[in-house]
Amino acid sequence: MNTTVYPAELTLVDGTDTLVIRPANANAADGIVCSEWDIGAPEVRYTAVPRAGTDGTEEGAGYLGSRTVTLDLKILGGIDRADPAGTVRDAYWFADKLTAMCHPLRSPVLRISRAGGPTAGQVWSLALRANPWTVAYGRASAAYLSMQLTFTAPLGLLEGPLRGPFSTAQASGSEQTQWVFPTSFPMTFGAGDMTVPAISMDIEGSSPIGPVVYLIGPSVNPEVRTEDGERFRFDNLTLVAGQVVEINMDTGTIRLADTSSGVISDDPSVYQAVDFSVSTFWRWGRGTHVMRYYASSGSAAVQYRERRMSV
Repeated sequence: MNTTVYPAELTLVDGTDTLVIRPANANAADGIVCSEWDIGAPEVRYTAVPRAGTDGTEEGAGYLGSRTVTLDLKILGGIDRADPAGTVRDAYWFADKLTAMCHPLRSPVLRISRAGGPTAGQVWSLALRANPWTVAYGRASAAYLSMQLTFTAPLGLLEGPLRGPFSTAQASGSEQTQWVFPTSFPMTFGAGDMTVPAISMDIEGSSPIGPVVYLIGPSVNPEVRTEDGERFRFDNLTLVAGQVVEINMDTGTIRLADTSSGVISDDPSVYQAVDFSVSTFWRWGRGTHVMRYYASSGSAAVQYRERRMSV
C-alpha cells in the first residue's frame, strides 16, 4: 500500500484499552508504526438458505464469511497517541498491550481512518477475534521490536460510521390511513399516505444492512412501513412520553428505553406486543429507502452503519 498517497491511521480498541498505530512515514516520536497491513478478503461460504446480494436481491446460497487481518508493526517506544497527555512509553509497554489484545477472550476492534480518497475523514471498523502473534528478537531488536499480529474478522465486512438518527416529523391528529368523515367532494386519489410522516435515506456501501428503528412516544400501537413493502407493527402497546422502542433489524432484538432515567431493558411485554402476522425484520440494500410512520402521535427515527468490502 502506498501510504504517501492515502495514509491510514489504525486504532485497536478493546474496552478501555486503545492503541493508535501510525503509518510508517508518520512522526518519528510515535510509539508504534505500521510497516504493512493486510485486511484480506472475505471467504465465500455456502448455506442452504439463499442470501441477499450487494443489491439486496437473492442471488443464490453463497455468502461472505470471515477474513484474516494481519498487522506488521515496528514498536519503537515513544508517544502514546491514545493518551491525551502524550505520555512517553517504552517499546515493551506497547508490546504488552498488543499481546494482551491477542488473548482468545478479548474482542478488539480495528478502526481505519484514511486521510484521502472517497472515504476520507470516515472511520471504518472491523470486529476482530484473536489469532496467534509473533515477535522477532534479532539484531534490530535493540532499536525496536518487530511484531506481527494476526486476527480473524468474523463479519468479513467493514462497518462504517453510525449514520443518523434520521427522524420523521412529529405525528399529530390522525393516522390519515382511512377516509375521515365528514369530508367534501371532489376528492383526489393517488397522494394517499404521502401525508404520513416519512424519512428518506440514501444507503451506499457494498452489502445489505439491518437498520435500527426507534419508535418514540407518546403513541399507541405505532407502525412503520417502507416503500419496499416491509412493515413492523405493534398491537396493544402504549408508549408514554419519554419511552422509546428500539428495533434492531440486524439482530432481531427489541428493547424499551426510558429517556428520563436512561434505562434500556429487554422488556418481554414489548416483544409480545409485536404483530408478527404483518411484521418482519428487514434488510436494506444499496439505494434510496423511504420509511413512513403510522400513528396518531409520536415519531420514528432510523440509524444504520454502511458496510463495505474495503476502504
